[in-house]
Amino acid sequence: MQMEPTVVAEINADVAFEHGRWRHRVRYARARPDMSVYDVPLLLGEEEGYFGEP
Repeated sequence: MQMEPTVVAEINADVAFEHGRWRHRVRYARARPDMSVYDVPLLLGEEEGYFGEP
């Protein structure tokens, strides 16, 4: 079942991302009440230039 995102959270993660998932544990840093769920992409890599790629 898919859920509608309602909260933006800041995380700490290594840049090691392979096969659609993080290689190492991702840690919660803090909630970001100053941001809307529409300010961030739903899927990793949706934005242009992610991880320095054109």
